[in-house]
Amino acid sequence: MRRRRRRGRLWLWPLVLLTFGGVALLVPRLVDALPQPWERGRIIDEYTGQPIAGAVIRSSAGSATSRETGGFVPPQGERFTVEAEGYLPREVSAAEVSAVALRPSVLAGGVVDAADGQPIAGASISIGTMVVRSNAEGIYRIPNVEPEPVVVVKAPGYARRILRPVRTSRLDVQLTRQPVRAVYMSAATLAYDPGREQLLSSLSRNGLNAIVIDLKTDRGTLSYASSVALARAIGASGGGDLAAVVRRLKAQDVYVIGRIVVFRDRVLAQARPEWAIKDRRRGDAVYTDPEGGQWIDPFRREVWDYHAALAEEAAALGFDEVQFDYLRFPIDGTGDHFVYSAPATPESRPAALQGFLNLVNERVRPTGLFVSVNVFGYLVWNGGELGYGQDLEHLATLVDYISPTLYPSTFGGGVPGLGDRNNAIANPYELVRRSLEEAKRRLKGDAVRLRPWLQYFDDYAYQTGKRYDALEITAQLRAAVDAGASGWMFWDPTNLYARGGFERRP
Repeated sequence: MRRRRRRGRLWLWPLVLLTFGGVALLVPRLVDALPQPWERGRIIDEYTGQPIAGAVIRSSAGSATSRETGGFVPPQGERFTVEAEGYLPREVSAAEVSAVALRPSVLAGGVVDAADGQPIAGASISIGTMVVRSNAEGIYRIPNVEPEPVVVVKAPGYARRILRPVRTSRLDVQLTRQPVRAVYMSAATLAYDPGREQLLSSLSRNGLNAIVIDLKTDRGTLSYASSVALARAIGASGGGDLAAVVRRLKAQDVYVIGRIVVFRDRVLAQARPEWAIKDRRRGDAVYTDPEGGQWIDPFRREVWDYHAALAEEAAALGFDEVQFDYLRFPIDGTGDHFVYSAPATPESRPAALQGFLNLVNERVRPTGLFVSVNVFGYLVWNGGELGYGQDLEHLATLVDYISPTLYPSTFGGGVPGLGDRNNAIANPYELVRRSLEEAKRRLKGDAVRLRPWLQYFDDYAYQTGKRYDALEITAQLRAAVDAGASGWMFWDPTNLYARGGFERRP
């Protein structure tokens, strides 16, 4: 009987061993979670007061590491450097080690649509020249952030936000949708007081919330007094108080876009012929196109620097966006007569435009300036760079907005599914809608980067050309809205927008 009782108790031993083993494992954790009398220092988060484990405390005599409680035994020395992942390092004296607060150096959060709370993927969050993009869930994370940073948050289709968080830990951002409804104002109208006033006073009456202003024309002249040294040296700088005009527009909540013509620049070509494209048919004279325009070499870094400086100046003047026009190589037959500073190939031409746009983006990033580029309307229907360097998919990765010139009168070859030129002119809704849908298809549904130029002028091909009135104007903007574009812009070289047609709102 006795033997059986002993045998019956044997099953208790595993439980006893497990219990004491668990206690043995748990005791060190409990001890580690409690302050210890021999510790003379503690590391905590400056914002939350929570302990920081794993912080390294170094002096000239040695080092120590903080425990789960944040506590540590300081090494010998009068001064210490305290470091922890995700925090700004700090130097302290021996008298300060009793409580060392470290400030977080990581800024993280989410970017969402203010209207519906949906995450915004691909938003740009930048601090100085450092930039990250939000992921598919709208989440972002920026390491190594200094205290009280200036944070610029922007995304195509939304108004930018410039924030100055006091705490570098978490920053959630709501962006407000901003579809653009714009018209164009030339440098000539800007300089002519009655014309400028008439146009500016008509914006709110027509329900317009944006305007495109010539900063640099296709002759190379500037519509304002520039502080860029090269612009002044070559005589490109103009006059007038453009900053006052921009302030007035901003006070009316008007989104202001500055148009800069890039490589078609007669003033710069005449002043710096060594930077210009040469024409071997004319003994390497500066290339002049059939309309009398002269062209600058897109491979020249000096040309990039000049226009990047103008973009920076646009931001300083208060512009919300800079829009590059003629950001391409010239088109004239096969182009074999062009002489550049580097070989022009299907690979090098897009690379030159990319180099320029990368430089601009780097220079204007701290300002939050949006960057856009005008392209041919037919670019959305044609693949590849076709000799002038522009490629739709490639450009979409480099700018905030792409603006195809979807003027029906310029589609001499018609468009697929719509027929010839006459059908294109007679069906402005279909032409604009089909073109934007094709662009969306190529950009994998990304319509927010598309903001088309639309036609506010009559068909100019024939004396009997079609007149564009309110019906045709409304049809175009309705097509842009229905295609999901980030608004629209109307072009009329006369800057007289008295035909109406702006009634439809995005």
